Amino acid sequence: MYVLQVSGIVGRADVLACLLFLLTFHLYIRSIDEWVFEDSFPSTVSPGSLLISLFLGTCAMLVKETGITVFGVCLLYDALVLCRKPLTQ
Repeated sequence: MYVLQVSGIVGRADVLACLLFLLTFHLYIRSIDEWVFEDSFPSTVSPGSLLISLFLGTCAMLVKETGITVFGVCLLYDALVLCRKPLTQ
């Protein structure tokens, strides 16, 4: 009985970091305009969503060290999806 309680407590950080990661990425996608002209960066549609995603990403990083990867995922999303830039040229 005690083993189950301890393992549940240890696993909470992983679940919380995953939830914060997904919320951060979702809010980041909502805050950026999907329509991008050639040779331009995507514009911010909702600065509030962008600030909340930055806050949640920081919380994910504080909960678990791997939470910092959400900022890299957001950067890759900008580069590959929105700007339609290939990885190699």
